[in-house]
Amino acid sequence: MYRAKLAKGNYREMEKVVSKIKAIVNGVSTYFKCTYTSEGGRITIDFKRRDDKIADAERLDGKYALMSTRTTMSAKEIISAYYDKDGIENAFCCIKTADWTQTDTPLVGWKG
Repeated sequence: MYRAKLAKGNYREMEKVVSKIKAIVNGVSTYFKCTYTSEGGRITIDFKRRDDKIADAERLDGKYALMSTRTTMSAKEIISAYYDKDGIENAFCCIKTADWTQTDTPLVGWKG
């Protein structure tokens, strides 16, 4: 299919190629530098890694910023509330389940 499109000339116009490539690399284009050249009716695409951008992203990988509208909460309280959300979500899941009253497992509630 791709070779048929090439034979028809669908990818011989630089603008079409560039727009197609930009759509493909959307979201990761920060980490690559694309250059396009056209010689003799042929378009060549060259990708180069941006190692400095990749290193910056790796340094922050797995780290998140937490924010609270409660200005009286300390950093420890915000972090604790963030980790408690999983327990709260699991409790709601149990409540939403139709047969939670039929199980032997008691519904546990707590106030934090």
